[in-house]
Amino acid sequence: MSSLVPTFTDLSFYTHDNKSRYNDLVTKFKKNFPESSVEFFARSPGRVNLIGDHIDYNFFPVLPMAIEVDVVAAVGVNDSNQIVITNTDEKDFPKQVIEIPSDPKVSVTIDKAQHGWGNYFKCGLIVAHKYLLEKGHNGKVKGLNIIFDGTVPTGGGLSSSAAFCVASTLAILHANGVKELSKSDLTKITVVSEHYVGVNTGGMDQCASVYGETNKALLIQFKPELKGTPFEFPIKNLTFVITNSLQVANKHETAPIHYNLRVVEMGIASDLLAKKLGLKDLPQDSNIDSSSLRGVMDGYYSTLNQEKWDGNDIDIGIERL
Repeated sequence: MSSLVPTFTDLSFYTHDNKSRYNDLVTKFKKNFPESSVEFFARSPGRVNLIGDHIDYNFFPVLPMAIEVDVVAAVGVNDSNQIVITNTDEKDFPKQVIEIPSDPKVSVTIDKAQHGWGNYFKCGLIVAHKYLLEKGHNGKVKGLNIIFDGTVPTGGGLSSSAAFCVASTLAILHANGVKELSKSDLTKITVVSEHYVGVNTGGMDQCASVYGETNKALLIQFKPELKGTPFEFPIKNLTFVITNSLQVANKHETAPIHYNLRVVEMGIASDLLAKKLGLKDLPQDSNIDSSSLRGVMDGYYSTLNQEKWDGNDIDIGIERL
């Protein structure tokens, strides 16, 4: 899990020609920021999940795979104390200006009552800033000009928000001197990024985006540590058909009654099971500071003097469930 986030000098990682898209992005960047130029691109793909919904934040394994639709950011540095973000879809994602705090030790704040797309960029900015401070950086974030282009359907269940947060974080870190970044570090800091807008996500989406490989799924395990293992399908030339229901799922606006509600339900279920089984002192390791279902399972089998499940032998996992 310690390999570095790759750097490319061409577009060979795509299965089709994407040069015109990137050329258009450069043209639109110059139109929006005539005094600046594109210095680099940051990219993060979406994902589709094959096995395991709403269990990643319970620390059970999942099997997603990255897909080719993605979020791309064209980035240039400016001399101001502002980060200006815009989008090729100006109607739905209008230009926003983010003021960089004068105190380099202070991160930007997010008004959760406002549902603008800039809040998700701020999520990336907050975790990137914290990472810079942890690595000994003075915390002074550079001013940036960024234009985004995305082919992941917004609210379509393919993790457009995770791809956007990962691309944003990657762009900010690279612009501020982090030229070598491990996939492990990028995953760990972005896993919590959407928590800042009030969405209690697990770590599947970000891990799939960062660790995904061509023609492979990804077995993601969370215990005893975050681990991603590429899975090559035994049958070649498989085709996965992904359909769009056209029903938009806006997690930021509906989280309290939809996504976050399920997280709370899982936490309540964990605490009830722990009480029923007489388990005490379980780690409060869920997103809402309750016990997790994985913690309950491991805690129960520890009372039988059995070791915690390492996630590798699926037969043991099935038996214990």
